[in-house]
Amino acid sequence: MVVNFRLHCSTLILLLFIPSPLPASDRSGFIESSDSVRIYYECDGHGEPLVLIAGGPGDSHTYFKPYFNKLAKKYTIIYFDARGRGRSTKPSNGSYSVDKDVEDLENLRSKLGYSKLNIFGHSYGGIVAESYALTYPDKVGRLILCNTFHSADGWQDNIDNCNRHIQQSYPGEWKKLTGLRQRMTSNTKEWREAYDPYITNLYWFSVAKRKKYLATYQTLRRAEDDFSEDVYYAIIGSDPDFQVNGTMKELDLRDQLKTLRIPTLILGGRADRIATVKQAMEIHDSIPQAKKYIFEKSGHLPFVEQNKKFIHTLEQFLK
Repeated sequence: MVVNFRLHCSTLILLLFIPSPLPASDRSGFIESSDSVRIYYECDGHGEPLVLIAGGPGDSHTYFKPYFNKLAKKYTIIYFDARGRGRSTKPSNGSYSVDKDVEDLENLRSKLGYSKLNIFGHSYGGIVAESYALTYPDKVGRLILCNTFHSADGWQDNIDNCNRHIQQSYPGEWKKLTGLRQRMTSNTKEWREAYDPYITNLYWFSVAKRKKYLATYQTLRRAEDDFSEDVYYAIIGSDPDFQVNGTMKELDLRDQLKTLRIPTLILGGRADRIATVKQAMEIHDSIPQAKKYIFEKSGHLPFVEQNKKFIHTLEQFLK
């Protein structure tokens, strides 16, 4: 009797998720927002939908490839570029925010014809995933939050933590950066060229994996897939390596997360100095009955550094 009941429930859930199969012509394309922004998407595989929300803010979907390909054997993987990123167009007013990203995701769900989505959000994308789940809880099947944050305060902790690591690991270079800082904010090309080589290492457990990832990414990227600094500065702020003062500055989801009743998996990397395990645990403790998994040999991108274990972890949670 129990087996039959579970089979009935599984069938019902499947029907809720899967509309008529998308025609081949609709496996990629654009949907238009209410303010005439064209959002690019592409779908791979068949089965329950799993939408991937990229980080940054400013990244396109490109950096997820090819690391989620194995999941396309069982799920429809939905890649998309949020407004102003990748192949999607920019809003005429140049306005970017978490709320706009949430509404674009809801529009994408509706236009693709899904009653519910399984959602995976990485880094900044996790903030969008959390906000979407809080705004449209009946549209979410399962929620996966990977190496992410819960608030502007959490992002500020990220900034302070990264700068502390650079200062302690590269004291001579930090002194030079401090001198540069007196002449400019951190949204200038000169600052980025001086600062980025030191921040990049904080993303990784394995330098070898980093080199292999960058080689793979360079073969996949297109000119229009470049990171959007306009989006990054609008959402994080005009001095992003030191202060959150953009459209995200008032964001704090911690109390609201306590109300979530959606099956949720929190993922983190033990070596992540960008979105720390401490932050992952705070999110986990906020969401009732959330599950967690920490990848011991990963930094900020566990789907790159421990891909086999990562895919297995997602499959176990989604089944």
